[in-house]
Amino acid sequence: MFDQAPPHMLTLWPKLESSLNVIAKRDGSGAIFFFSGDDQSLAACKAIANLTRWPTVTIPVTRDAERTFRETVREPLIKKDVQHGLFDERAAGMTVIVPNVDDRPEDFHSAMRFLFDHARRPYILLASGKDESRLPSYLGGHYYPCHKKGASLGSRHQDYGSV
Repeated sequence: MFDQAPPHMLTLWPKLESSLNVIAKRDGSGAIFFFSGDDQSLAACKAIANLTRWPTVTIPVTRDAERTFRETVREPLIKKDVQHGLFDERAAGMTVIVPNVDDRPEDFHSAMRFLFDHARRPYILLASGKDESRLPSYLGGHYYPCHKKGASLGSRHQDYGSV
């Protein structure tokens, strides 16, 4: 599903290794949200996406991002058939990068939650953000938070599980 994360990333993101291990033990599906006050959270998403062996889709920050997410990510992952172009015999799953997850509107977060609850194909969703406390509470428990070493955790930070 993915190759070993480089040691410098494991140092910079203390919960990354345990998050990747939990995802690997499940059916390969899961979400990791990286939080930092700089651009390193997006760089971490891209670096982990490069370790996966699946096609990668990045959801741009646009007005119609929710529709893009729904059509290119959510719908193919909740359908069992292989009619969508992203899946073939070589690609068992999909890697999704969501920049600025904490700045996305409510409908986008709802579309993500629907994916978390109904995906029938494996996926790794990698999201970047600056402030975890800006996310709706209903997403809690659906992703593994990774805060950059030394970064502020935000006012509503919770540790979901042992990750």
